[in-house]
Order: sequence, then structure tokens, then C-alpha cells
Amino acid sequence: MKIIFLNKIRGLTLSLIIWISIGSFAQKITIKGTVTDGNEPLLGASVLEKGTTNGIITDIDGKYEIQADAKGVLIFSFLNTPKEEAINGRTIIDLDLNIQNKILNEVVVVGYGTQRKSDITGAVSVVKGKDLTSIATPSVLQALQGKVAGVLITPASGSPGAGAVVRIRGTGTLNNANPFYVLDGMLLDNIDFLNPNDIESIEVLKDASATAIYGSRGANGVIIITTKRGSAKKATIGFAAYYGTQELGKKIALANGTEYAQLRNQAAKNVNTPLPYANPETFGAGTDWQNEIFRTAPIQNANISARGGSDMMTYSISGDYMKQEGILKNGDFERLSLRINNDYKLNRFIKIGHNLSLINEKFNAAPGTIYNAYYAPPTIAPIDSAGKFGNTTSDASVANPTAQIYYERYNSGRGFRTVGNVYIDVTPFAGLTVRSNFGLELNNSESKRFLPVFRVTDIHQNQVNFVEARRSKSQNRLWENTVTYDKTFGVHHITALAGITAQLFNDAFLSGRATDLPNDVNNIDADIESLLYLRAGSKGFSATDEASQWRLYSNLFRLNYALKDKYLLTASVRRDGSSKFGKNRRYGIFPSVAAGWRVNEEAFMKNISMISNLKLRGSYGVIGNEKISEDAKSPPVTDRLDAVFGQDEKFFPGASITRLSNPDLHWEETRQADIGVEIGLLNNRFNAEIDWYSRETYDILAELPIPAFIGAAAPPIVNAAKVQNTGFDINVRWQDRVQQNFGYNIGFIVSTVHNEVLTLGEGKSEIFGGGVGEGGKLGSRTVVGLPIGAYY
Repeated sequence: MKIIFLNKIRGLTLSLIIWISIGSFAQKITIKGTVTDGNEPLLGASVLEKGTTNGIITDIDGKYEIQADAKGVLIFSFLNTPKEEAINGRTIIDLDLNIQNKILNEVVVVGYGTQRKSDITGAVSVVKGKDLTSIATPSVLQALQGKVAGVLITPASGSPGAGAVVRIRGTGTLNNANPFYVLDGMLLDNIDFLNPNDIESIEVLKDASATAIYGSRGANGVIIITTKRGSAKKATIGFAAYYGTQELGKKIALANGTEYAQLRNQAAKNVNTPLPYANPETFGAGTDWQNEIFRTAPIQNANISARGGSDMMTYSISGDYMKQEGILKNGDFERLSLRINNDYKLNRFIKIGHNLSLINEKFNAAPGTIYNAYYAPPTIAPIDSAGKFGNTTSDASVANPTAQIYYERYNSGRGFRTVGNVYIDVTPFAGLTVRSNFGLELNNSESKRFLPVFRVTDIHQNQVNFVEARRSKSQNRLWENTVTYDKTFGVHHITALAGITAQLFNDAFLSGRATDLPNDVNNIDADIESLLYLRAGSKGFSATDEASQWRLYSNLFRLNYALKDKYLLTASVRRDGSSKFGKNRRYGIFPSVAAGWRVNEEAFMKNISMISNLKLRGSYGVIGNEKISEDAKSPPVTDRLDAVFGQDEKFFPGASITRLSNPDLHWEETRQADIGVEIGLLNNRFNAEIDWYSRETYDILAELPIPAFIGAAAPPIVNAAKVQNTGFDINVRWQDRVQQNFGYNIGFIVSTVHNEVLTLGEGKSEIFGGGVGEGGKLGSRTVVGLPIGAYY
């Protein structure tokens, strides 16, 4: 009995000790305080006891009151800016999160450098990489769709792997209106190969102040892409993948079998001819040709990455695999890419690095059956009762789409692309950076097409088989040397940039064709590997071999000046010389100037706590467009003008200039004005950017008519047309964080564009285009007073 009693006493004592220990360990105290942003109270900041769900939100005066462990830790956060504070028994804890400065001091990539967001005087929009991966798409540009005011992005086509058509502030030229791309310092004409998972940020430069530093290539806007890099703080390994399906969003509403037969009978009655169909109702729904050519197609992507480093070296390596089958049968696309970004710090003064992308692509091109699917009679079966392809030409004079998919399925290709650059930064003393950057883009591709002998009808047949082979290669070499000086003198801050750049482009294209290959249409798949070579043909050999080259040499300068962090000035100028243009006008100068006023930094605004940011800015500049053919300045010659002359009927080979040259050919110039306002309210939870712009493009390249007696087959290309774009870009958003792990943002984008052709040049009244429908009827017309390509 004594033992049991003593054990109970000991158990009671032990329980009492444990209870007292826990009670003392978890001693709660009441903590009060104020959370501020600079000198302003911060409404809606989260105060959370670390390791618990115990939290509270600050009131309109930035005040909070919470009970927490005296030895615990509080986590203060607002808009993803957490900061930990040990309690250490304190009952009053005030904290300045300094949110406003973090947002306004965000670094934005601009041409040949970076700037604080608060110092930017041009129209620049920023999209973070994390906002691009929420949409399952293989195209970076399609992922950017709907995220930037003033930027219209539409798919280039429905083909697998196809890129996008991008228009920044409308179409300002009758020629190539695509923007210009800068990928980690490498200047490119397209970025279709990029993987969205590799993107750190995208900056879209829209006005002349932002794009004039790119001179002759800035008129259509500039898109700067920065890819992810390693960090010395920690190593990370990432993996992301998705799998999905695609299908036709909406079919065109067409007549079914019965309806089509009734309509054909009505047409026959109208012209008093025999009725083609005796009993239309027997056809029922008939053939839905859209179902015959379209399918539900899978799309998949997998990405793996490793990033990390040390104080002396950082690395970022990523691999990506993407496969997309087309919703049009027999079309697919496959891409495998590797990206390596490394930076090396040799000492306090020298840093080197490289960015390298290796891309391998394969594709199968689907036959062009969509037009025929819309016109083929639904009264005809794709394959008749005898197992033969149905005769769709008897009524509509179009090929059987199902037969096209079967016979025209051998059209495939592959490509290998290398894009990268190597740089070295030398900083001899604080504020001065000398950079040399060498970039290289190599693109090699090949494709082959084979069409066998077949006969569906007299109209839809191929009597002689053939194989076509095409090879192209291009090279883009860039060398840039810049000097940047950044210094603060009291209330004055100056950043000056000067540089020299040179770029060289080489393109070569080789194609060939051969006919009469030995094959049996029933054994094509077995023989296809041996048939896809020109030597397999026995005759009909032909070849084309072409090449082109052009060069660009530039000088550039930019000055950014800030007085008291309130009054901002940006001035830039670039001089470009291009071999594309005539010898009399080979060089162009492109200046710009912009000013900004940070009104919220003025003394009379300090007591208006509601306004976190208010900036007014305006800019004006001249920029160019050099996106024309390399041989536009030179007279093209044809050598196929052979003839027989004289009594002896001798054969004479002939050649002639088909277009007159123009030694005065020069840049298209765009003069653009922009006025903008940036507003931030309630500690920048509410943000708005509003821009008005006017953009006039002069000296647009166009063909002007000349008298026929001159003898040129095509009119000369001259600088003649003029187009104007005006409009507004509006971007409004609200973002908030109501708990440590919960936040939201709401926003909308509005853009307006008024496009008008002001002149087409002497003797030129209209330009037709856009062939549609049977017979290729023209669907658009460009005339003075209307937009480019107005529906006609």
C-alpha cells in the first residue's frame, strides 16, 4: 500500500511540474504597436505569430493588438514583404515595413541597362515570369496575351508550335510591323523558341523615349526578355509539367446533307435546270467534313531546372520538352531545348558570363484542307461503299479533304537553333562600368515534301510524283561595346551611357525538286525513307540557290538625370547605318527626350497620406523601321527572257531588270509623342497608369506606279506613304494581402487605337489584299482616310 501511495504522489508531483513548466513556457502577453510605410500608417498589414495561426490585420491607423508568446516571434507582412521581429517580452512593437520604397525602387530593365521604376520617364510595362506560367501554352508571346495595355497578341496560325502576331500600339506601316526583341542582351527578330518557365521578367517598351535607344528598329516597339539566373543564397531544383488536350473551339455552322440538297434544288429551279437531288431528306445530316479533318489533340510539356551558386559563381541550367499535336489531322510539333546561364566574378573589378540556348525542333505540316472542308458537299461520303474516296468534285469542284489528309501527309522538317551571348563587365572604380557583349544566333533547318501518284477524280489527282527538299541557314552576329557612368552628387543623380554596336546577318537558302520516283502508292509508308531524296527521282530536276547579307553599324548615347528624386529627364540619340538602304541615304539619326515629375515627393503632398505615388511624364522622339528586304534598294534581274530572232531563227538567252533601283531609299520614320500619369493610392494597393499617345509614321515604303513604256515589270519602291495612330493605354489594378498566406489582385486593361492612312503617295490611290472565298476575292482595301487593311 505504501508503494502504491508513493507512486501516486510521485505521479502527481511529476504532472504538476510538467504543467507548471508548460504554463511558464507558453506565457501569453498582450502586444500593441503601429505598422508604418515610411511615415505613413499601413492599413491591412498582416501580424502573425510565427508557427501558429494566431494573426491579426492592422486598422486604418496602422495599429494592431495581439496576444502572443512572450518568447515568440511576430511576422509582419504586406504584399509579399515579410519581416520577422522577436518579441523578447516586449509589449509595444512598432515597425516600418518601408513597402512604398520597395515597390518604387523595383529595378526595371531598359535598353542597355536598368532603372528604378520610380525614375522611368517612358511608357514601359513589366510582366513577371510567374505571371506567364499560369497558362498552359508553349509560346511566351501567347502567355503574354492580355497582360499589357497597348499590346495586341493573336496566334499566328492554328499550326502546332506556331508563334504569335504582336502589334504594339497598332499597325503603323504597310510593311513588316513586328516588334523587336532583346533576349538577355542578344538582339533578335523572334523568340518563338523560348520556354515560358525560363522567363524572369518581360519589359515592353512602347513610346519613343523607351525605344529610341534602338534607333532604326524601335518604331514597332521593343520587347526585352530577361531569363532566370542562379543565386548565391541557395540552390534550388525545380520541376514543372502539364498535360492537356486541345480541340476546335467552335465549328462554322454549315448546311447539313438535307439542307444542302434542298438549296441545290432551289438553285436549279431558279435557272430552270433539272433538279440534282430527287429526295433531299434521304441524306439526313450527311457528312460533317469539319469532323473529318479536325480532332482532339494532346499537348504536353515538362521542364526541369537547377539553379544556385556561390559568391564567385552562379549557375542556371534548365531543360524543356514540349510536344503538341495539331487539331488538324497529320500536324504535330516537338521541341527539346537546353538553356545555360552562368555568371563568374573573377575579382572585385571583373565579371564575365554567358547565356546559351540550344533548341532542336521537329514538325509535320498538316495538309491545307480547311478551305475544302467548308465547300465539300455534305451529300458525299468521305469513303464510298466500294472503299474508294468520295467524289466531291462532281458538285463543288473541291478536293476530298479525307483524301488530301491521306495522300498529302508527307511534309516534315526539323531545325536546330543556337542563341547566346558572352559578356565581360569591367568596373575600374565605383560608378563606371565598361561592358563588351558578343552575341551569336545560328539557325539551320531542313524540310522535305513528297506527293505520290494518285487519282480520286479527274480534277483531284496527281499524275507525276515528286519530292521537294529545302535547306536554309542563317547567322546573326552581334558585337556591342558600352560605357555606363552612374553617380550621385548631392541632390543630383546622373546616369550616362555611350556605346558602339555592329551586327551582321547572313542568310542562305537551297531547294531542289525531282519527279518520277519509283514507288507504289500502296507501299509509300514502307518506302518513304528512301523516297525523300532528290536522287530517287529520274527526271524533272530543278534547283534554287539564294543568299543575302546585310550589316548594321550604330553609335548610341543616353543621359538620365534626376534632381532631388523629383524632377526627371531622359535624353537619347542613336545613329544607325544600314546596308539595306541606298547609298545616298544609308545613315539615320534617331533622337528622343522625356521628362517626369514625381509630384508625391513635393512638400505640399506630404500630408496627403492616401497618395503613395503620383508621377507625371511626357516624351517625344523619332524612331525608325528597317524591316524591308535586303535587296529592295537593288534592281532585281530575271534571266528567263529567252527568244529566237533573225532569219536563221537563232536562240538568244535574255535577261532584264524587273524593277528600277532607288539610291535614295531610306528608313521609315515614326514620330511619337506620349503623355502619361502614374497613380498609387493606399500604400500602393491601388495602382493606375494612363497614357495618351500620337504616333505618325512618315516615308513608308510603297510601290508607286510608273508608265509602262519604261519597261520595268514591277514599280519601284519609294518612301511615300504616311500613317497615323492615336489612342489611350489604361492599366488599373488593386492588390492586397489579408493574411500571411492569402492575397489577391484585381485589375483591368483598356487600350484604344485609331489608325488612319494619311497618304499613299503620288499616283497610288488604293492597295488591295486579303484574298478570301472562291476565286480569291479581295477582302481588304487600304485607302486614304481609312485604317490599314480596312474590310472591303
